[in-house]
Amino acid sequence: MPLVQVTLRSGRGEEQIRRLAEEITNAVARTLDAPTASVRVLVHELPPGRWFVAGAPLDQPVVSKSALTVDDDTQRGDSL
Repeated sequence: MPLVQVTLRSGRGEEQIRRLAEEITNAVARTLDAPTASVRVLVHELPPGRWFVAGAPLDQPVVSKSALTVDDDTQRGDSL
């Protein structure tokens, strides 16, 4: 019995979640040559404050420490 777990940021509609589960079910059944009735899909939705990228929750902007500064010479393609 294949089990697929999907974790998403909350905020999608019930119809989108249902379609996602249906598409995942069909893909797994087709790929593994398994009956669709044997495929289980669990969808976990997390609020932005519980989902982190680069150590910051999604409900706060992320500032990259490796931002590239482009000057006029770089924009023209001149070598440094």
